Formats: sequence, structure tokens, C-alpha cells
Amino acid sequence: MSKILITGHRGWIGRNFTKILDDQSIEWVGIDRLEGEDLLEDITPFYKKIKDIDIVVHLAATARIPPSWISSDHYRNNNVGVTDQIARICAENKKHLIFASSSSIYGNGEGPLNPYSWTKLASEQSIQMYGLHMG
Repeated sequence: MSKILITGHRGWIGRNFTKILDDQSIEWVGIDRLEGEDLLEDITPFYKKIKDIDIVVHLAATARIPPSWISSDHYRNNNVGVTDQIARICAENKKHLIFASSSSIYGNGEGPLNPYSWTKLASEQSIQMYGLHMG
């Protein structure tokens, strides 16, 4: 059985996902800002925990559309910057990566309509790039 590393395991999606894993007796470890592990500030906890896992489920992000207009720099740095680092590290270490994106990346059919949605699309593209060229 694979061991899973979950970023953002204390968020709404993370709490529900880990409950399912616990119900199925699937082993997992977490990284979460709410436990003092802010990957935007320090990626070291991710490096330390990835060695003993097989799969990364990346749920962590700064969420919600309205505040993304006010704090677009933070959204870009946290959502895209951290995801880019995670994607690169996973590719270098041959770890599977599952990413929680957002349907908002499609906007009105022409692409993202706000900074939050753009960060999710940019994150998808970063993951794809590392997967294609390093994986």
C-alpha cells in the first residue's frame, strides 16, 4: 500500500479526504500551515516528508476568488510558486503528484476571469511541464 503526503490536510477538502483515507486504513502524513508548516515561507518540511512517501496530494492553496483581486501577489506566490516547487521536487524524486485545481479556470469558456483562477491554471501548467520533461 502506498503512503500519501497531503498538503493542506486541515482545510475543508483535506479534512474530508483524510477521513476517507482513515476509514480505509490508508497511511498518510500531512503538511499544513495551520500546524506551523507554511511552505511559502519554508519548503524544508516538504523535502523531509517526501522521502518516505509514494504519492503527493497537493490540496494546499490560498482559496477564494474575491480576495484574490486584493492580494494577487500572495495568491501568485503561494499558489503558483509553492506548487511549482512541489511539482519540481516530485518530478526529481519520481513521486506521483495529484493536484486539486478548480473548475473556475475555465471562466466563461475563454479561460480564467480572476487572479485565483489564473493561479490554478498556471499551477496545472507547471505540473504538466515537469511531468513531461522530468517525469
